[in-house]
Amino acid sequence: MIDSHAHIQFEVYDEDREAMLKRAWDRGLSRIIVIGGEEKRNDQALSMAKEDERLRAVIGIHPLNAGEYSPAAEEKIKLLLKEKEAVAIGEIGLDYHNNIHPKEVQWATFTSQLELAKALDMPVVIHSRDAKDDTLAILKEHPGLRGQVHCFSYDAESAEHFLELGYHISFCGPITFKNGQLQRSASMVVPLDKLLVETDCPYMAPEPNRGKRNEPSYVVEIALAHAKLRNLTYKEIDEAVTANAERLFML
Repeated sequence: MIDSHAHIQFEVYDEDREAMLKRAWDRGLSRIIVIGGEEKRNDQALSMAKEDERLRAVIGIHPLNAGEYSPAAEEKIKLLLKEKEAVAIGEIGLDYHNNIHPKEVQWATFTSQLELAKALDMPVVIHSRDAKDDTLAILKEHPGLRGQVHCFSYDAESAEHFLELGYHISFCGPITFKNGQLQRSASMVVPLDKLLVETDCPYMAPEPNRGKRNEPSYVVEIALAHAKLRNLTYKEIDEAVTANAERLFML
């Protein structure tokens, strides 16, 4: 099992990070993809990946940090992406829920990083919140890329549009919530070979740990939810999503 999207470099884990990781390995995880999104988090993700071969880093500028993007920032990202522990560009995209930066700034930052992914032939990790139409429009302008639409929060029809562009779709804690019917319905249109699981920890812990600090070991609950929805065994889901993550991130 691979947690395909985690923020284990966050300070909330500073007091028990080693124990938290041990719980993940003890539950059968083989890898954790550590997601950047700003200069500090990118550096931390890569440093952690260099210390443990079971970790891999994703490097980029998150839409909530879109104002950080500059030619100098892009050069730093390029430098980090040369390291073998860096496996994708992200998380990148659009966020109209928080709307910290003007849309034009988010579009420019998103587009620049998609172009970088194309130039480097690397996958992308997409963040899209309350921005479905613009995210799809920009991705359509950059065909031929591969990646993960993480923490999917749109409906089944939207999932089909992202799938048509060749993207993997990833689900996290809300798929286990009582009010997570939208995510459950969307997950059912995703072919097994395009499905990923993630925690997006420390956020949105799945049931039965909802409301607590999330952690990679809880990705098992998300996989179990998919197994129940599809009438498959946990092993079948585990094998599928692990193979998908290994293929996408070239692990």
